[in-house]
Amino acid sequence: MERVIFHVDMDAFFAAIEQRDTPRYRGAPVIVGAAPGSRGVVCAASYEARAYGVHSAMPIHMAVQKCPHAFFVPPRKDAYHAVSSSLMKLLGSYSPLCEPLSIDEAFLDMSGTERLLGPPEEVARHISQAMEETLELTCSIGIGPNKLMAKIGSNQQKPRGITRMPFTPHEIVSWLAPHPVEILWGVGRQTARILADKNITTVGELQKCSQRELVSLLGKAGMDLFWRCRGIDERPVTPTEETQSIGRETTFQTDCGDYEEIRKTLLRFSEEVARRARKKNLRGRSISLVYRTGKGRRCRKSIRHDGACTTYDIFTPLMQLLTTHWMSITPFRLVGVTLSDFSVEMQQCFLPPEAPSEQKTQWNTGDYLTDMVLQKKGIPPLQRGRLL
Repeated sequence: MERVIFHVDMDAFFAAIEQRDTPRYRGAPVIVGAAPGSRGVVCAASYEARAYGVHSAMPIHMAVQKCPHAFFVPPRKDAYHAVSSSLMKLLGSYSPLCEPLSIDEAFLDMSGTERLLGPPEEVARHISQAMEETLELTCSIGIGPNKLMAKIGSNQQKPRGITRMPFTPHEIVSWLAPHPVEILWGVGRQTARILADKNITTVGELQKCSQRELVSLLGKAGMDLFWRCRGIDERPVTPTEETQSIGRETTFQTDCGDYEEIRKTLLRFSEEVARRARKKNLRGRSISLVYRTGKGRRCRKSIRHDGACTTYDIFTPLMQLLTTHWMSITPFRLVGVTLSDFSVEMQQCFLPPEAPSEQKTQWNTGDYLTDMVLQKKGIPPLQRGRLL
């Protein structure tokens, strides 16, 4: 059976909701994000604002320079969350294999549904129409033989575009060849620079490289790229399973009573747990310090939170627990961090690093930069100075 995968991507989601809900914003440039004069960034820009060169993740001061007459609107996370829930419910009515990729996009596996629902293009038009009628929002849809090609397709005719990508191996390779390497999933600026140094700027030039050459140049990412530049992607569409907890722990070779070593370990684990929570769009309301003492007893000290998904929000309460109980629980044989009792925090790409306090802003900026590099390269190459 031929695989048929849809990638449904909402058009300027945050900004479109603001224009839908506030009539005076319609037809005008709208920028959702930090307030002008702050150090935050743009979360989303309407197509009217994009015409002036404004885009997501741009520093807000640059957005003001490019489009000073825009409406600058703070994010309304609850509203976006509610719309996203309705969106995913609507998409799930077309296929049980619906995999949310973020708050405003999802994959659908439509394989084998043609006899029931009709040709893929017809189903895509129906989804687009249903979106406009029920949510008063528009979307773009890519139709392909796998996730990679479907995702590339959804970006070809934005906004309100429906694009059927090539399906046969020969057609896929030929279609990809003239495009820049950046069109491929996982190729960011750094990877593109490395490839450009080898005079590889198009997918066609990448296709001429052997697997050994790419692995030598890029490591494991080179192996993935060898297949992606040929449009090969075997990943299944997997509905999101409910996560009960996210944690990280380690056992020391010898019992550890060094406060600084424990602090660094908890910081490193807090960063990792926070990153994994953000990737799943989750906020944890219970933060736990997990430890095993020299006597071998496994224990847990927990503290409640309104909803943590940043390193600062997890590490700060952990240090309160550690400081309060230090004398009674050291030395450690094992130490770890657990985040649980989740609420879904549907957010688009990256949050502005701006926060209520200077210290928290600096910490959130570190998370923000790490997320950006992860999205581009797929690996976390950044390390906090506090861990060096």
